[in-house]
Amino acid sequence: MLKSKIESLVKNHDYKLIAEKLTLLHPADIAELLEDLDSKDQAAILRELDANAGGDALSELDSEDREELLEEIEPDQLTRLVRTLPADDATDILSEAPDDKKDKVLNDLSPKDSAEIKELLKYEEDSASGIMDPELLSVPEIWTVGQILEALKKLETDEPIYYVYVVDYMNRLVGFITLQDLIKEDDSRPVGSVMNKHVISVQPDTDQEEVAQLVQKYDLMAIPVIDKNGKLKGRITVDDIIDVIEQETTEDFFRLAGALRWDEDTRSMFRTAMQRLPWLIVALIGSLAGAAFQRFYSGKLGADYFTVFVPFVVVIAAMGGNIGIQSCTTVVRGLATGDINENIIEEVVKQVWIATIVGIVCALIAAIAALFISKFNPLLVSCVVGISLFCAILIAASMGALAPAICKKLGIDPTAASGPFVTVSIDIIGIAIYFTFAILSLNFIK
Repeated sequence: MLKSKIESLVKNHDYKLIAEKLTLLHPADIAELLEDLDSKDQAAILRELDANAGGDALSELDSEDREELLEEIEPDQLTRLVRTLPADDATDILSEAPDDKKDKVLNDLSPKDSAEIKELLKYEEDSASGIMDPELLSVPEIWTVGQILEALKKLETDEPIYYVYVVDYMNRLVGFITLQDLIKEDDSRPVGSVMNKHVISVQPDTDQEEVAQLVQKYDLMAIPVIDKNGKLKGRITVDDIIDVIEQETTEDFFRLAGALRWDEDTRSMFRTAMQRLPWLIVALIGSLAGAAFQRFYSGKLGADYFTVFVPFVVVIAAMGGNIGIQSCTTVVRGLATGDINENIIEEVVKQVWIATIVGIVCALIAAIAALFISKFNPLLVSCVVGISLFCAILIAASMGALAPAICKKLGIDPTAASGPFVTVSIDIIGIAIYFTFAILSLNFIK
């Protein structure tokens, strides 16, 4: 109902009334409504929105939509919105803005805010520092619980505080205490005597996926970022981690599907096609290689025998590809979540044993089907199909599990080993196995 009302108001360019209706909504809901509008209309609505609501909505927009919107927003307007945001969110937005607008906004912000954002802009977007918020509460270890509680009352920030971090005289992180534990302690006790000294922290250049794994493993609401000397630089909160998990998962699944990036929302169809084309060309080359294999084996088998065996080629290739992708996806997910780390070989062996069970069942079904389908020497064709399918499934499971594991050891993104590369290679090997057994079987006829 509201969506249709907004669309009607947009047609009349009544942006002020739209802003009044959107003000009562959550920033995420505002962003969702804005995503369906043209970037010029988005910019016009943000001009009418309160700076806090507009800034939060801008930070909630998807990166693709935001990049187009930033082309339309004037520098002064962008400064008004960015000024209301935490440093990490402001950095995300300005990293996507045109250079001239970014420089203008940084000059217009306060020296403190500008310095914080410039520092964050130096780091890689997918590193710990790229998602780090420098705003936190850190206190000297000699402070008492009462002093900390007073500091919390005077703290001016809209960001939630989950932990109070404790530092020494050189600003090195030495411990932390949760708010729940803090309010239970006697006001006169020094925080150094009640703090938790077992701190889970990350370095500024730690990959964001590794940060997410640590937060997930230890059930943290925030994780501190320290430099190589142990000095506290900032923190990463759980809301940013949720975004990272979604982003990394989406990226991995698109790569498994053979896309270079998560581009389904990209408005340029040509750009999307160009991103997918290299992977599809790989698949095409692999398919052509498979066709060349069939022609090679047709000469070895002879035209009459080739026509007997060729109907089952698609069964061998399809089953091998499916099993390979299943094993590959399982291992890639395990590596991404940290469930598979040092026990990679154990996981590969597990996948092979699973494939053995699956292979026996599928091979028996295919062999029985071949008995009824084939009109020439059904028993022979049945044996060739069953044995070939079993071998193809075993090899496919091994390759599907080993490929990402090897890439992980070599420091290569495991998802790069999957998709078309795995399926194409398995198709070719499956065809080679099948026709090799077919050629060998002719010895029982002649």
